[in-house]
Amino acid sequence: MNQATLIRFPYETLEAFGLKLLATTPISQEEAATLIKVLLDTNLRGLDTHGINMLPFYVKRYKNIDHRPITVAEDKGAGCIIDGGNHTGQMTSMFALKKAMEKADKFGIGLALVKESCHNGAVGYYASLAAEAGYIALSTTTVMPLLAPWGGLEPFVGNNPYAIGYPYKEMPIVLDVSNSVTARQKIFSYAREGWQLPDGWAMDKEGNPTNDPQEAINGLLMPVGGHKGAGLALMIDLILGTLAGGTYARSICANTVPDKAQHIAHMIFVMNPDFYMSREALDAHTEQYVKDFRNVRKKADVEQLLLPGELEWQRIQDRKANGIPVSTAILKELNAFAESLGVEPLEY
Repeated sequence: MNQATLIRFPYETLEAFGLKLLATTPISQEEAATLIKVLLDTNLRGLDTHGINMLPFYVKRYKNIDHRPITVAEDKGAGCIIDGGNHTGQMTSMFALKKAMEKADKFGIGLALVKESCHNGAVGYYASLAAEAGYIALSTTTVMPLLAPWGGLEPFVGNNPYAIGYPYKEMPIVLDVSNSVTARQKIFSYAREGWQLPDGWAMDKEGNPTNDPQEAINGLLMPVGGHKGAGLALMIDLILGTLAGGTYARSICANTVPDKAQHIAHMIFVMNPDFYMSREALDAHTEQYVKDFRNVRKKADVEQLLLPGELEWQRIQDRKANGIPVSTAILKELNAFAESLGVEPLEY
């Protein structure tokens, strides 16, 4: 079984380290604080492929690409289009989430599209924040080409992850998935550790199943559900690319290119349940639903059925108490990058 050597760090230690790295870029202290919070809160949820390991990518982009203030480009009724100004997707998505929630408070629903952005990390983070604030939310994004049209051999659309968040008094219920069997960042993690991929994760450039992470990086991710996942990814690319500015996956450069704008589009849709029923009724219906869910007959080896996002919620409690685990392979990369910027490395 593949297992990395992990070192646990207090949240505050990684936060201070990340802020020092971001202090070498042109962004403000407030912007840096927002970005590092999104990354580390993603680590708290256990989504370590989209956490602090991504920080060098964002630092390089801010150093190499001019960015403009994030603005509202179009504003009509319950919808708006945000010009991300080439900021990181975390920054633009937080801006969009705030606007979508404001719209939902006024109209019952709010839709914010984002253009001229870049990789925004784990889309479930934004749906989770909305759910914690009492809203129902859907968040999604375009991504660089990773999937071929069903039956094709060329990357044409991203795996275009999406997340749905729902408010519940115990925790936000959040489904956070992509249209590929695994995330591309996880492929990089396996390559970094020198591990073979599990069956069914990826294909080489000729469409043959592969367990070699390097062949997968140069090839294709496997879509979830075959033609269904490939088709859903295509629809997200078509809708977001068209409505948010006409830029599709085939125009998005890889995360490994630090000096070229990505032109990624995001969408955050928010519903305010208060427009449709009382909060008391919503809570009562949800509580009964969860009770019925818990009482479903289980397999013999299953201790408890988990709601979407419940495992992540448990990880948050553990990591707040015991620290965020970071693999030694990632630590070496982070520290080498820090030293190249004249920043003191993490001690471990």
